[in-house]
Amino acid sequence: MSAEQRFKEFISGPQLDAFIGKKVDYYRCRWWVMLKKAGSVQGLMFRPSWNWSAVFAGPIWFIYRKMYALTAAVILSFVVAQTLEELMGMAFPVLQCAVLVAMGVLANGLYAWHAAKKMELVIAQDGALTDAGLHRLGGTSLLAAFLLSLALTALVAWGVAEALSKFQTMSVPGMSVPGMPDLLTGQMIK
Repeated sequence: MSAEQRFKEFISGPQLDAFIGKKVDYYRCRWWVMLKKAGSVQGLMFRPSWNWSAVFAGPIWFIYRKMYALTAAVILSFVVAQTLEELMGMAFPVLQCAVLVAMGVLANGLYAWHAAKKMELVIAQDGALTDAGLHRLGGTSLLAAFLLSLALTALVAWGVAEALSKFQTMSVPGMSVPGMPDLLTGQMIK
């Protein structure tokens, strides 16, 4: 049986329940439509389909769905986008918004591709498509999502603290902001 046929059986059968857990009906419906339009499992990866959860939760959605390598790629894309925005002096995070839109458009396809790869891995490891193997490699990880949320919150808090410390040490000539040095005289403004 080909990988295409195995994936079609996988998304139409009860094994998908073991792999996805909650929201199985949402993904089953999306993946069937996407598979018909894409024509192949490989074509699913870049098949557009909107996912609001991926937009609003960003990398947290990817790690919650146990797509660890894609989580790292999403975080890296945000870092690159922010760096480019700073280098180009952009006031509005246009590139970061583009990353969010890309995540919304590609998330369902990337998840289907991830599921197909994990399905093949379960067959290679267990010799068959077992519920135990699918649950082990699929499902969700609330702990990983929580830990990433904490890490990202700490990173944002550090960035805000850093920005505030820079703001407190600058002064604009002609502005009198108490507790800040004047750039022209160097004296503290009262």
